[in-house]
Amino acid sequence: KGKQSVVVKSGKVSVYLKEQDLEQSAAKILLPKQVCTYSTQTRQLVTTEYPDSTTIEMETDTKNDYDFEDAPLETVLQALEKMYNLPFHYDRNVFKNCYITISLANESLEEKLEVITKTVEASYSISDYGIIITGKGCK
Repeated sequence: KGKQSVVVKSGKVSVYLKEQDLEQSAAKILLPKQVCTYSTQTRQLVTTEYPDSTTIEMETDTKNDYDFEDAPLETVLQALEKMYNLPFHYDRNVFKNCYITISLANESLEEKLEVITKTVEASYSISDYGIIITGKGCK
């Protein structure tokens, strides 16, 4: 119907118009659960959140499970960064006393983040810049 769309499942995807160079077409960088739609009528790229309320299942780059026992939160988040090739932004000083025991296997990224953030009394959001973790830290 005169539209083309790209939905991102994992990692980052750059979308731009083929006829134009990257600066001219204002390339869009998409993260998981984002959609970029191109309208042939308006000749523009529009980025929105994925409208489906269900989680997008995300495959990791390895079949190994990650088991952490009393590990620093930073270590767990670094593993997730590597698994999903996404940057995590958080205040390392705030979370320096947070330790977690968790096994990460085939859950969706959202499920992993829910468990981790609830464990350390934090919250997360997904933005154009990656995953943002906020909270008061651990004592």
